[in-house]
Amino acid sequence: MRSSAGWCNSECRAMRRKTRQLERKYRRLHTAGALSLCRKQFTNQRHMFQAKFTTFWSDTVNVCKNPQDLWKCVNSLLQPPQHGTSSKLSAGDFADFFRSKVQKIGTSTAGAPQPLIADRPAPPLSTFEPATEDEILTLIRTVPTKSCTLDPIPTWLLKCLSAAIAPVICRLCNLSIQTGIVPSSLKHAHVQPFLKKPTLDLDTCCSYRSISNLSYISKLVEHVVVKHFRAHVSDHSLFPVEQSAFHSTETTILTVHNNLLRVVDNNRVIVGDVGS
Repeated sequence: MRSSAGWCNSECRAMRRKTRQLERKYRRLHTAGALSLCRKQFTNQRHMFQAKFTTFWSDTVNVCKNPQDLWKCVNSLLQPPQHGTSSKLSAGDFADFFRSKVQKIGTSTAGAPQPLIADRPAPPLSTFEPATEDEILTLIRTVPTKSCTLDPIPTWLLKCLSAAIAPVICRLCNLSIQTGIVPSSLKHAHVQPFLKKPTLDLDTCCSYRSISNLSYISKLVEHVVVKHFRAHVSDHSLFPVEQSAFHSTETTILTVHNNLLRVVDNNRVIVGDVGS
C-alpha cells in the first residue's frame, strides 16, 4: 500500500502502525496468542483497506460529470504512477556510479576486524534432495505472479499451464542441482533505476536505486535451492539466534535495549555512548 494513495487516510495509517506493533510483538515472543492477535489484525487491516479503496474510487467515479473526467479517473486507477527519468544520465553513468559506491564501501571496511564465527558440529551439506513435480506445482501457485522482459511468456499464462509445464521445470531444477550449474540465460537480469523520492534531482545518480528483475524460471530454481538449504540449516540450528537486516533495525534496537536493562538490573556499570 502506498501512503500517497488518495484513499489512505490517518485511520489507515493508524491501523498499519497497530499491525506492525503486533507483528513485532509476535517476532519477539513467538507465542500462539501473539500469532493469533497478529493474524486477526492483518485480517482487520485488509478489510479496512479494501473498504477504503472501494469507497474512495466509487465516490471519485460518481462525481465525474462527463466522459472525459470519467476517462481520466479510470486511467489513473488502472495505470501505476509514472516515475520521472533523466535524459542526461546513461547506463554507463549508473554503472560507474554504483561500481564506485561498492569500491568505496570495500575501502572503508577493509581495516575492519574479521568476524568471529564459532564452529558448530553439523554434517556437511554435500547433496540436495531432488525436487518433485508436486513441489514445483506448489511453488508456481505460491510465488508472486511477476513478469519482466526476460520472460518468454507472461507469468499468468505459465501458471495456467502449470500442470503441463511443471515436469519440464522440475527437470531443469534437478539438472541444475545435480551439476551445480545455473544456465547462463538464467543469470541475466533486467536492471532499471528507480527514483527514490519524487522530489529528488533527476540528473543525479545518487537519487536512484537500482532494481534487478530476474526471469520467473530463475526465481523458481532459487526457491527450490533455498528451501532445501534452509531445511538443512534449521535442522542443525545453524541460523544465528538474532538476525537484523533489510527493512529495519527494530530487532537490533530491542536487543540492545534489553541487554542494557539486564545490565542495570544486575547493578553493573555501562561504559560507552549510546546516545547516538
